[in-house]
Amino acid sequence: MKTDFYTYAYLRKDGTPYYVGKGRGDRAFEKWGRRVKAPPKERILFLKKNLTEKEAFKHEIYMIAVFGRKDNGTGILWNFTDGGEGVSNPSAETREKIIKANKGKIMSPESRRKMSEAKLGKGRDNYSTNSIEAMKKANRKSVEITFPSRRVGVFSTAALTALYLGVSGAMIGKYVRGEINRFNEQGYSARYLPKGAR
Repeated sequence: MKTDFYTYAYLRKDGTPYYVGKGRGDRAFEKWGRRVKAPPKERILFLKKNLTEKEAFKHEIYMIAVFGRKDNGTGILWNFTDGGEGVSNPSAETREKIIKANKGKIMSPESRRKMSEAKLGKGRDNYSTNSIEAMKKANRKSVEITFPSRRVGVFSTAALTALYLGVSGAMIGKYVRGEINRFNEQGYSARYLPKGAR
């Protein structure tokens, strides 16, 4: 059993944590592909080291519960979930599922060029005022995501939900309405929260 996992915190200039995570190797120092920006190295604090992945997830969940999250009004962290999500070393079966779920998503440079050309002229000017207002309202709604692990995350806007899931903002409404089966097949469910429900 591997015990090279750790938990870490990103600290503000005043020394208070703004993000708690779990990782291994250089994960804590990675700058790209992150939802929350990493601080300078001197403000990255390792909380616990030499953990199994299970122990690291458990400690991440505990620390997020201790400090609370800004997005749901419980504390000071910019974490968007209660922790314990993700897989660092997926099994062959999990990898196969991921490959199948993403099959056909890689486009050739020629396909990308054609899509770009097709989109020219479809900017804001071609949307009606009502359509623009509807999109703005949808983006302001809080979104509740239930993960395959049955943990629940609440995001204050559709844009934050899209950022967390790594999809475009336009996809969130389709996820919530159940128009994208792949999302549900992967064990996720989503719903807009009534105003003031967070």
